[in-house]
Amino acid sequence: MLRNYQINSLIGAVCFTLFTGTAAANSEISLDAEYWHPQVSGKIKSSTNLNLKNDLGLDKTNIANLSLNLKGDKNFKYFIKYEKPSFNDSKTLSHSFSFNGGNYAAGDRITSDLDAKHLQFGIRNEKITSNGKFSTIYSYNHNSIHTGIKNITQNFNKSNNSTSDSLSLGLGWESLNTSGVNFFAEATPLSIGRRGSYLDYNVGIRTKFSKTTAFTLGYKGEKLKVGETSNSDGTTVKLKGIYAFLGSSL
Repeated sequence: MLRNYQINSLIGAVCFTLFTGTAAANSEISLDAEYWHPQVSGKIKSSTNLNLKNDLGLDKTNIANLSLNLKGDKNFKYFIKYEKPSFNDSKTLSHSFSFNGGNYAAGDRITSDLDAKHLQFGIRNEKITSNGKFSTIYSYNHNSIHTGIKNITQNFNKSNNSTSDSLSLGLGWESLNTSGVNFFAEATPLSIGRRGSYLDYNVGIRTKFSKTTAFTLGYKGEKLKVGETSNSDGTTVKLKGIYAFLGSSL
């Protein structure tokens, strides 16, 4: 039987092969960087539920996401997206809790860190109508979340690592003004996976500077869920905030 890491590697290899195979036959490829300033919320499932913001003091960060995009034949577009948001903070605990075998007491000084990784392979099927451009978005998502809590007062450190893999279905719409500003909205309302899921939404405006270059300003949110089992809800991380990028309009 295949192990979990072997299944992940196999899915990733298939997605990468399909992407690069299509890329070899098509020259419309772009690499985009996106600046994002998200807030974080959510919970860690341990012996007690820990709120990322209220219990651990985690809040905001600045991150840059990378995406590789390819315009395929007909109405299909392919993309690979990678993001790695990290959060850390220190605080004095107002109440006690337990985490991964460690007991943290009220008054203890702690340092918390959360590192999330999200890798996405996706396909967009686009259809242009008189009411705008409509998209159906299919994607495979791999999430990995590391959480660490260091107790400075008692001098010990506990951490937890969890992953998930899921298949998601999303929908999108964009206005098609020939000049000026275009509005767009996207949402992924359905995700089915192993040990977790991935959901998102995205709204904003896009202005083209040339046939293939555009400036985008928007607001988006993501929900990453990992470590889910029949006995545990796992860890849930929610990100939301304003983003901007100057890049491709393939």
